[in-house]
Amino acid sequence: MTRDPSADRQYTEKEIRAILERAGKLQEARTPGGIGSAGTTLAQLQQAASELGLDPDLIAQAAREVETEETATKGSWLLGGPWRVDYDQILPGTVTEENWPFLVDEMRAATGRVGTPKTVGKGFEWLSRSPDPLHITFTPHGPNTRVRLTARFDEWGAVFYLLPSFFAVMLAVFLGAAFAKSGGMSPGLFLTLLPGIPALTFLSGRVGFGKLCARKRIQTHNLIDRLKRALNQSAQQALEATPQTMETQPARPVTSYNSSSQPSEEPLLIAQNNRNSG
Repeated sequence: MTRDPSADRQYTEKEIRAILERAGKLQEARTPGGIGSAGTTLAQLQQAASELGLDPDLIAQAAREVETEETATKGSWLLGGPWRVDYDQILPGTVTEENWPFLVDEMRAATGRVGTPKTVGKGFEWLSRSPDPLHITFTPHGPNTRVRLTARFDEWGAVFYLLPSFFAVMLAVFLGAAFAKSGGMSPGLFLTLLPGIPALTFLSGRVGFGKLCARKRIQTHNLIDRLKRALNQSAQQALEATPQTMETQPARPVTSYNSSSQPSEEPLLIAQNNRNSG
């Protein structure tokens, strides 16, 4: 017989993760729709996490990371994706008028683009449209900064798919017509050649486009890491900067002089009068 665990027992973080994972599997086995067929809101997750001693802000950050990972995998595998990167996280450190030029230089050095920096209210943003769209925003979030990055590479698909496929179809039609007139091609071979060349061109374009997207994703994640280091550096500098206190000298006591403490000039005047009269 299984003994129920004590209600007063304290569980470690590792045990909590194991218990929650096991409970989720049991719930999924019992309910086909999983935990809550209607879903669970972020506020409900944060409330449950706070009861377990977890920081609700970390729950929100984890939810954003999960959404980012799901968004990044929505690119069609058939066409060589994913061809986009969406990043949204709250990072330690602040962006100010003083360190904003430094961040702009970091983004330009990492991407090789000039871009257009802007100030929007209390936030900052940097936009580059060439050779592909890249948009980064920095929004104050208390002592931290919310960084959102959006990168798109799908415009390169026209270079790898549309133009080569058009020329491949034209080439297949031209070769088929030429061989048909010369009598050196059977109808079956012509029907094989007509879709074969475009299909081979499509596969070649997919390989090239996939490699380009992979390289672009790596470059974008390197940019994200560089921004993290720059913001972390600003956060460390803010922690190390302590307000300079002025050394105060002890105040000198103010001596009050009254009539008794001041030397009187009356005896001198009397002596001078006596001398004159003599």
